[in-house]
Amino acid sequence: MKVKFYASQRLDKDEIKHQAHSISSALSEATKLYNDDFEIVHNATFDGVDYDVDIACIWGLMGNAPQIVSQYTLRGKHVIMFDKALIRHLGPGGHGTFRVGIDGPSPVKYMMRVNRNFDRFERKRIKLQPRVQTSIIRPKVLYCGSSQKYCDFYDLGEANAYAENVFQEMRAIATKISIVYRPKPSWQGARDIAGTEMSNSSHSLKMELARTNLLVTHGSAAAVEAIVAGIPIVTLGPCAAQFVANTVIDNNTIYDPYFPSDQARWQFMCNLAYCQWNEQELRSGEAWGFIRNEIIQLHGTKQ
Repeated sequence: MKVKFYASQRLDKDEIKHQAHSISSALSEATKLYNDDFEIVHNATFDGVDYDVDIACIWGLMGNAPQIVSQYTLRGKHVIMFDKALIRHLGPGGHGTFRVGIDGPSPVKYMMRVNRNFDRFERKRIKLQPRVQTSIIRPKVLYCGSSQKYCDFYDLGEANAYAENVFQEMRAIATKISIVYRPKPSWQGARDIAGTEMSNSSHSLKMELARTNLLVTHGSAAAVEAIVAGIPIVTLGPCAAQFVANTVIDNNTIYDPYFPSDQARWQFMCNLAYCQWNEQELRSGEAWGFIRNEIIQLHGTKQ
């Protein structure tokens, strides 16, 4: 295979610069173990699909990422998207790990292809909490938003306006609903929305979940933490947790939402653990071998 890594444009931020460098360096070593051709270029240099490339790689949604994903996938090629891990706040060893999406930020395209072994999830020592019951009198909903660049990627429009539309849809079903708006903490463009409570910046997600009985999001990683905490979720877009979630807003999802069995949650977490790796696992070839096989399974990419 020929692999091309489009490195991040955001080299002004030390953390992102380090992540982009460490991932690209590890990937360079891993691809050699499989006799793959590897090239790294700057994200800003993208001016169209390289037709000799089988797999394009990027970190996050920076710079030309949307164009890279859309143009490569339009031509039947695959894009591997590396980003922050989805369960980095749960269990030990979460920091320093990253998630792997194929043809999008979320691993939905391959995550549940087969049932994965429990080994990687068991290392996290995460305890699945019993279900929290939804209030039938005044449902308490936590809406977890995304950044503007995420909304741009999925053509959702302005992030606050998208959230407001979701709130209106929920209120059309449940007039007495109580909504807490929690924008992505690192996003600076959030504003108050009438009729909702803005999540206090000093409140952690864990604190917010403790007073919630339903979480709604388009694709936030918060949905994973909620399902572990025993809280039903609604995912409105490509989200790793969509496999254990309600995916539409209606009367049932507000008052009597679906919640998966413990077995289903456990298998979901086992599979999710195979969608995130660390630098050492990538450098050794273990992670690349797994990802590479998933690419092959998707559309028979040439080897």
